[in-house]
Amino acid sequence: FHSTRATWAEAMLYCQLFKSHLAIIETQREQTFVEGLLRREYHAGLPDGCWIDGTDALVEGEWIWTTTGKAIATDDYQKWFPGEPNSKGRGEDCMDLLHHENYNWNDESCEVMNNFLCEAGLVETDTVIG
Repeated sequence: FHSTRATWAEAMLYCQLFKSHLAIIETQREQTFVEGLLRREYHAGLPDGCWIDGTDALVEGEWIWTTTGKAIATDDYQKWFPGEPNSKGRGEDCMDLLHHENYNWNDESCEVMNNFLCEAGLVETDTVIG
């Protein structure tokens, strides 16, 4: 979790600099983990939103996980806040989790300055530490 504020594209680049990507949530277990992390990290003064990897910028209404290119299909795990995604007529093409909506998914303008959550895969090496 980064308390740095960034647009969605800036957040994506920041994560890539650290060999990671914006977080992808594909199961209830991952959602619960992320919610717990964000609840621990949230404090007054932080933006309400936290960017994750989803977007429908390529085709309106067709949400994908940017890193994998995988469509977020109707039979896949989803946790949209009721009434979302709604695009509100101003191009809400990027996915965030909103504190005031109990970290349910929300579509937001990609230019909003939010915090963000990066995810990195497990790196397997033969190096022994310790």
